[in-house]
Amino acid sequence: MWNKHDRVESCRKCNALKGYTWTFMNEVPTVLTHPEYGVVWDLRVDQSRAHGLQEHNCRCWLNITVDDSDVYPELDRLDSDTAKLNSDLEDCVEYVKLFLSLVRNA
Repeated sequence: MWNKHDRVESCRKCNALKGYTWTFMNEVPTVLTHPEYGVVWDLRVDQSRAHGLQEHNCRCWLNITVDDSDVYPELDRLDSDTAKLNSDLEDCVEYVKLFLSLVRNA
C-alpha cells in the first residue's frame, strides 16, 4: 500500500496515490504501475519512481503485506500425507522384521 508522510507537503500525485494497493498472484513484478500515473515504484531498488528516474526526494513508502492464508491448508495436507507415509513405512519395517524372523526360523 502506498503511504506518504502526513507532516510533509506532498505533490498531487503522491496525495492521490495514498492508500492505493496492488495485488499479485504468483509473481511480483519489478515495478509497480498505477493506471493513471504509470510506473510509480521500482521494487528492484525499493525506490519511488513517481517523479521520474532522476528524482530521489520522494518521501513516500510502501507497506508490503503478504497473504499466505492459502498456504496453510496445503501444509496441513502435506503433514497428513507425511504422517500416513511414516505409518506405512513403519508397517513395512514390521513386515520385513516378521519375514526375516520367519526365514531365520525356517
